[in-house]
Amino acid sequence: MAFDYKTHTLDASSGLSDNIIKAQHAAVDTEFIRQSTYYPKVGLIQLATRDDSYVFDPMDSGIECLRSFLLNRSIAKIMHASRQDIDIFVHQLRIVPAPLIDTQILAEFCGFEANISLDALSQHFFEMSLDKSYQRLNWLKRPLPAKALVYAHEDVQVTYRCFEKLQEMADHKYAWFLEDMAEMEKPTFYQETPESLFKKFKKQTRSLTSAQAVVLKRILVIRDLVAAKLNRAVRYILEDDVCMEICQSDLAKQKMSEVMKGLTEKFHEVKKADFLDWNEGIIDEVFKREISAPEKEEGNINKNHVQELQQKLAVTAEQNQITPSLLARKRDIIEALRDFPTSRLSKGWRAPLVQSLF
Repeated sequence: MAFDYKTHTLDASSGLSDNIIKAQHAAVDTEFIRQSTYYPKVGLIQLATRDDSYVFDPMDSGIECLRSFLLNRSIAKIMHASRQDIDIFVHQLRIVPAPLIDTQILAEFCGFEANISLDALSQHFFEMSLDKSYQRLNWLKRPLPAKALVYAHEDVQVTYRCFEKLQEMADHKYAWFLEDMAEMEKPTFYQETPESLFKKFKKQTRSLTSAQAVVLKRILVIRDLVAAKLNRAVRYILEDDVCMEICQSDLAKQKMSEVMKGLTEKFHEVKKADFLDWNEGIIDEVFKREISAPEKEEGNINKNHVQELQQKLAVTAEQNQITPSLLARKRDIIEALRDFPTSRLSKGWRAPLVQSLF
C-alpha cells in the first residue's frame, strides 16, 4: 500500500511550510551515523503531516532553524523509538522536543510487543514493508541517491500514519500514554547517571563486592564524560574488560589516570596539556562524589511473592490490552513492595490498576 502525499525539500533560509506550522501533529525522523562517535552525526531530517512530507539537509546550515518548531507546544512531534533522534536535538540545540509522541511506546498501550519496529507496525496496519537496505547507508555522503530520499519520505509518512491508527486503538488509554510522555519531555530523562551507566554495562557484575561496584560506577561515569568531551564512542575510550579490571584494583584511581593519559597518544588531535588538566579534575571530582552501591535487586523481598505479583499484573495488563512490562517491570514491583507510596506504581494511571495488590 503506497500513501498519496506530496514531497518537498526544505531550505533553512525559507523557513518551515505553513502546512507544518499550522498542523496539530507532525512526524519527525532523522537519518544519522553513530558508529565511532559519542554523539550522532545527523545527515537528514524528515518532517510529515498527513498529506505532505519534507526532507531537510542539515549538513551545511545546521538545525537551528528547527528550534521554534520543536518547542512549539501547539504541534505534537511524533517519532518512533525517539531516544536517538532526541539525542541529536539535546546535543545540538540543548532542547527536548515537546509535546512528544513516541509511536513505539504508544504501541505498547495498544497491546503490541515492547520495542516493536516501525516496519512491523507498517506491515500490521498497511501490509507494507519498509525498505531496510538504506538503514546502513552513509547519510553524510553527498549526493544522496534518489531512492534513499524516497525511503526517507516513506519512513516519516509511515510514522505519521501509524500514529493515527494507534491513537484510535488506544482510545481512553491515550490519556495514560500522554502521562508517560510528559516524563520523557524532561531533560533529566536523557542525562546519564551512575545508576543508568551501571545498568547498561554489558559485563557480568555479580562477582563484584559492593565497594568494587561503586568504583566501577565511578569508572563508567569518567568514561562517559571523557567520551562526550572527545566525541568518541565509549568503547574507544575504555573497553568493558578494562573497566572490570580497574575496578577490582586497590589502585583504581591511579590506574584511571594512567589509562586516560594514554588517550593523548591514541587521539593525536587532543591537546595534551589541556586534556590532562581537565581529566585529572574530572577523576578527582568523580572519586569524591557520593555514589551508592547497587542494591541487590530483590534483597530481602520474597522471590515467590514477586513472581506471584508478576503473574497477577500480567493478567491485569492483558485485561487492559497493554504490554505487561509497560504496566510494571520487575524492579517496579520490588520498589512497590519496599515502599508503595513512593513507588512508580503508586502514581498516575498505574495506581488504580495495581494498588489493590499492594
